[in-house]
Parts: sequence; C-alpha cells; structure tokens
Amino acid sequence: TLPQLLVILWNNRSDIHWGTYSVRITFLFLMSLFNSFIAVIEWLLFSRAVARQELNARPIFILGHPRTGTTLIHNILAQDKALSYASLLAVAFPA
Repeated sequence: TLPQLLVILWNNRSDIHWGTYSVRITFLFLMSLFNSFIAVIEWLLFSRAVARQELNARPIFILGHPRTGTTLIHNILAQDKALSYASLLAVAFPA
C-alpha cells in the first residue's frame, strides 16, 4: 500500500536514481495508491464479517510439484462450503 511504498522510498532516497527510474516509481506510486483505495473499500465492506469469522485451528495447506494434482485437489476442496481459500485477487493485492 501507499504508506509502505513511501517509507521504502524515503529510507532509500539517496540511493535511488530518480531520473532513471521515474517512470517505474510513478507506476509503483499509482498502483500503491489504487491498492490503498481498494483496501479502504474492502475494509468498509468486509471488516465486520472477517472479525466474526471463526478460524480453524488446523488449516489445510496444499503443497506439491507442478503436474501432481494440486490444482485438482484445490478445486475439489473449494466445492466444500465449510472451507475457504484465498482468491488470486486477494493474494495479488493483499490489504
């Protein structure tokens, strides 16, 4: 999110070649600004539901090498309403 990016930029301000990386820094700034905005919306919409959710003391992790059936196991377990999983959006843009 934006606060973390600003801390990183501030702490490394003397080591950054601002002219060389201005386009990348601008892109990161805009993406972190968007991510922060979405995080606020997500918090407003879902914070109470997340706080009420009971967590299982024994989570299930699916680990494996490519082409060993991990996606199949994930898809089968995702059909169970008693279980939950992180979507690609939640993993790519954590709030």
